[in-house]
Amino acid sequence: MDIIPDSAAENLSGAVHPIRVGGAAFAQKGILIMKISEMTVLICDDSPLIRKKMSEILKKIGVAETIFAEDGEMAVEMYRSHRPDLVFMDIVMPKKTGIDAIREIKEADPDAKVVMASTVGTQKNLISAIKAGAFEFLQKPVKEEDVIKIINLMIKG
Repeated sequence: MDIIPDSAAENLSGAVHPIRVGGAAFAQKGILIMKISEMTVLICDDSPLIRKKMSEILKKIGVAETIFAEDGEMAVEMYRSHRPDLVFMDIVMPKKTGIDAIREIKEADPDAKVVMASTVGTQKNLISAIKAGAFEFLQKPVKEEDVIKIINLMIKG
């Protein structure tokens, strides 16, 4: 299943019944359609370059709002105040690791969709991330096609 642009969703007019789930909009008629233009994504990474690259990818595919955190503590605060539809979180960060942050986020919202990101050297943390409730895992360096695959997985539920 692929992301369907908002314009295509609107063209289905009478045949689609919108459903609100978190901040994201879905439509139902045998397929799910996420209105990317209404989606909020939280990017949590201590690297400004990674945050910038992720933001550019999300903007290119039409994500409405991107918010940022540069450490695990800030990630938990930003999640609680904004309730984004999707979170991309680095595992190794200052103040609070991504593993600790996801545990707190999932405690506050068991339905939170958190994607853990890691470089090759930190893949040993993958098992901990999954046990903490990670929705998916993203290998760094981040590629646009991998981000799109993850958003498509989220759409499938």
